[in-house]
Amino acid sequence: MARTLSASSYLAQPFDSVLGSPGMVRILRALVRHGGQLPAARLVRDTKLTLPGVIKVLNHLESLGVVNVAGSGRTRLYQPADHHPLMGMLEVLFRSEAVYRDRVLDAVTKAGRGLGLSALWLFGSAARFEDRPDSDLDILMVSGAPDIASHERSADTLRQRLAEAAELTGLRPSVIALTMDDLKALIDTRHSVWVAAEHDAKVLLGQSPRALALRFGPATVAG
Repeated sequence: MARTLSASSYLAQPFDSVLGSPGMVRILRALVRHGGQLPAARLVRDTKLTLPGVIKVLNHLESLGVVNVAGSGRTRLYQPADHHPLMGMLEVLFRSEAVYRDRVLDAVTKAGRGLGLSALWLFGSAARFEDRPDSDLDILMVSGAPDIASHERSADTLRQRLAEAAELTGLRPSVIALTMDDLKALIDTRHSVWVAAEHDAKVLLGQSPRALALRFGPATVAG
């Protein structure tokens, strides 16, 4: 039989109530990062939640006193309750969260330096902000190596550096290593890997997908 969790103390564990669901986390993150007043419609867009879900969470957060409301009806605006003692802790939490992603991407960028790469991109779900805890951290490198042996050494070095990077602990970097010939073949066939990179890639080093595709002629660039 599943064990039912007992109620927690709000005084001792207030974040159980304040951050007790993904919806609460998303809305508080959006409010804290913005800092000012936001309508529910903007929060729907920023959090990708439904309007009824946003309203339900906002009502709960208002009842806890961590969100203030101005106006009435459809003109209601919501903002963090700056005076609330938990708000400072939430600001630190969400600021640290943003810094964490930057540190991860900086570590990937550092791992690619000095390898003679034409490009290093983050792509896939992490680039689209759709990754989950079990998602790979998809990385695509395009080497400018003069021969296959040099290309493979660069790829091996990149993978080793990523495996040793403390900032990537708990993540699963997955490297697709391409030569320029490999890249052209993916572009010519509109391979799914190229399409994903073309649409979503975040450039960490070197040239963008569009810039590299132009090296093979204007016809290789999607309109």
